[in-house]
Amino acid sequence: MIGYIAIIKSNQDPINIMNVTESYHNLAPNLKILQNHVGGHIQTIPFFSNIEINGKQTQCVAFCNEEGKLKDMPYNEFANKLWEDSILRITGKTNNPFNDYLVGDVIIVWGDTEFMKEL
Repeated sequence: MIGYIAIIKSNQDPINIMNVTESYHNLAPNLKILQNHVGGHIQTIPFFSNIEINGKQTQCVAFCNEEGKLKDMPYNEFANKLWEDSILRITGKTNNPFNDYLVGDVIIVWGDTEFMKEL
């Protein structure tokens, strides 16, 4: 089993996704690890289920802080761009149908089938 977590900080410029990635071998991250990365309770981001890594479409799951807007966390420009790209690949629509945006740190998790089942 192997998987990865990319931590997209709200204050970082767009970069190669692999430069902000932690790898996990033989163990999926637990809830506490995911919560620590987003600074609180996690929420799955709808339609953020694929990402392009090294030119290849990869299935993923993305999480943000469930109370990020209530806590006045900063807008996350890079994560919003990646989310919009995922929405476009899934729906073919160029605008966000949720009329929503991401704040605070966002984590994107992907890996082999066994790893993803453990989430």
